[in-house]
Amino acid sequence: MYLTADPRTHAPRSSVAASYGVVQLSPAFWFKIYNKPTITYDACVRYLTKEETNSDLTQVPAAHAASLKFLFAKKEFTQRHPACAFWWVFWDDLYNSNLAIGKIARNGELLDSSKPSAIAFKPMQREQLEAVLKEAGLYGTKGWCGDRFCCCFVPMLIDSAVLDTLYSGMSHYTDGTPFEEKGCKSL
Repeated sequence: MYLTADPRTHAPRSSVAASYGVVQLSPAFWFKIYNKPTITYDACVRYLTKEETNSDLTQVPAAHAASLKFLFAKKEFTQRHPACAFWWVFWDDLYNSNLAIGKIARNGELLDSSKPSAIAFKPMQREQLEAVLKEAGLYGTKGWCGDRFCCCFVPMLIDSAVLDTLYSGMSHYTDGTPFEEKGCKSL
């Protein structure tokens, strides 16, 4: 499916929907909701219940209240400070780019940013992060595996070089100030 712009409203529309003559969202949605990154949860609910013309969407605040609240919590977290956004994007990308790796997929509760329990919403100091990742079997280095007769050179999924990248990026946005002081605290 390809997105195209409706020439009358300049709003994106699906070519599949357009071919069937289906209108999913009113033109006002794009102006009042989609293009307003600072919209509040209450303003969104007010729009969906009072102004949206698609009857399916008017039910979203009631039928999917928890999901809508989580969406706005995610938005609020990533907009607190650029360091928060960097932290979230790092973990979201790590998870979604490596889903084919079984150990990553099996640790969805910890790594999947579509879940409130994800590490993407819990910025922490490096030592604490290393402990959390070790406990999940996701952090380490290649080297001695515990057998006195063999040395295992199995690379770990997340090692010190990966965390160096994360914390180097975080320091770019915090100027060396602890990111907690910049408002980048857990969701």
